[in-house]
Amino acid sequence: MRSLSGVVVFAGTVVFASCADRGPDVPARVVARSSVVASLIPTHSSAKSVEERFGLASDTPTHDAGVGEAAAMLRWDLPHGWIERSPSAMRVANFGVGASEDAECYLTILAGDGGGVGANVNRWLAQMQQPALVAAQIDALPRAKLFHRDAVLLDVEGTFTGMSGGSAQAGRRLLGMLLVDPDGSAFLKFVGPADVVAREKEAFRALAASFRSANDRREDQASSATRLERAAGLLVRVPDSWMRVPEKPPRALDLRVDAEVECSITVLAGTAGGARANIDRWRGQIGLEPLDDAQFAGLEVVPMLGNGALLVEASSSESGVLAAVSAGTERSIFVKLTGPTGLIGRHRAAFLDLCRTLVED
Repeated sequence: MRSLSGVVVFAGTVVFASCADRGPDVPARVVARSSVVASLIPTHSSAKSVEERFGLASDTPTHDAGVGEAAAMLRWDLPHGWIERSPSAMRVANFGVGASEDAECYLTILAGDGGGVGANVNRWLAQMQQPALVAAQIDALPRAKLFHRDAVLLDVEGTFTGMSGGSAQAGRRLLGMLLVDPDGSAFLKFVGPADVVAREKEAFRALAASFRSANDRREDQASSATRLERAAGLLVRVPDSWMRVPEKPPRALDLRVDAEVECSITVLAGTAGGARANIDRWRGQIGLEPLDDAQFAGLEVVPMLGNGALLVEASSSESGVLAAVSAGTERSIFVKLTGPTGLIGRHRAAFLDLCRTLVED
């Protein structure tokens, strides 16, 4: 198995991946599926509070006075197929991963350094029944974005025993991010069956990059990891990792998302046959039946070009399509992501952000 640019442990062997093997950060900014939680973060004697350190200070307390000095408003972009769970005493944000009942991901924020990077890395390795790393190995671990800052990234496979050393679960994988500072530390941990974690690793990184204050401006976040492209009178903000390729007529823009997934924007005069006809045609291309009236009426509407666009999500056993359709009387705009079923969901957040930031040039 290929490392997520971190450290992967196979049969007790620690293997370091080079920095060049990291791959690009995955953008994760999406209007839909965004959530806000209020959680008490411990205060301490430092001049800079934990809330200030992570940009979570809020002018509006969300807990009754006397419960704590301040409450933090935390926001994130929930990956497609993930579910929110209630926060607990140590878990500021808590997630389940789709249909997998034994995969979990959670965020802990602590005052102070939480014991330091080394102690926490080796504690997680011990939970996976793997040997501890020495200081030089810990210093060499790669970094990834958490709260828009560089955090230590750990990627390890083994037999998971949990924090209490309970029943051993073989074939597990742990992805963890550690953002450690004397003024406050954040720890994001994702544990589950190795195949589930492998499939969701990019979603995990996207989630980590999306944590922010409720007062953050999404546009500022988007601009830090995107670039602008022009096509057919439109200005399009696309992820830096998406490569523009020669257009296939009648498309105005073609983008290579990864080796198997592509994104296109098509602008046509008039109604272009209407939204429903195009949606049913796409469904037919992957072996699905047309939508019935209730299904068509129930399609989600997402923001695009200052108005609403119909969101289409369809998949067969092999192929999938994710599209936004704005069919007007003067012109119709189709933004479409296509590829293997198992890969489409990984790019959902970036796709929706592209639609949201689409503007007239």
